[in-house]
Amino acid sequence: MLHNEYLATPSTQQQWQKISDDMYKLWQFLNCIGALDGKHIVMVKPWYAGSHYHNYKGSESVVLFAMCDAQYRWV
Repeated sequence: MLHNEYLATPSTQQQWQKISDDMYKLWQFLNCIGALDGKHIVMVKPWYAGSHYHNYKGSESVVLFAMCDAQYRWV
């Protein structure tokens, strides 16, 4: 499947170290392995969902929570 190729998790210490080194070289974040952020994606909830998609801002949404490396690639 494509997720194994495009969203593969680093599996060796050297791969994690390269990500950390890139974060320091490009952004001056020492010992960092990625940037993490979240975003509410506003949507029309399914009719059967009740309050499952209701958020604190008074709208209906799902949360996208993602991590990327120094080159803005999803980790």
